[in-house]
Amino acid sequence: MLHEGIGKEPNLKVYAPVFDTVVTEVLDGAETFLHDAEAVIFSIEISDAGLSSSSIVDFAPDSKFGKTVAR
Repeated sequence: MLHEGIGKEPNLKVYAPVFDTVVTEVLDGAETFLHDAEAVIFSIEISDAGLSSSSIVDFAPDSKFGKTVAR
C-alpha cells in the first residue's frame, strides 16, 4: 500500500527508499520493544485540570532495552 500511494505522487517517488527504511526501522523497533518488555502499565487520568497519562515498563535485564535503561 505504501508503494501504491507513493507511486501515485510523482514528487514522492524519489523518496520511496526513505519511506521503506523508516517503516522498517519503526516496525523493527516496535518488535524489539514488545520482545524485551516483560510488563507494561499504562494509566490515564481525567480531571478538571485536563488529561494526563503515565506508564511503567519492566524490561528483561539482559535485553537490548534492559541494558540501555540500566546504563
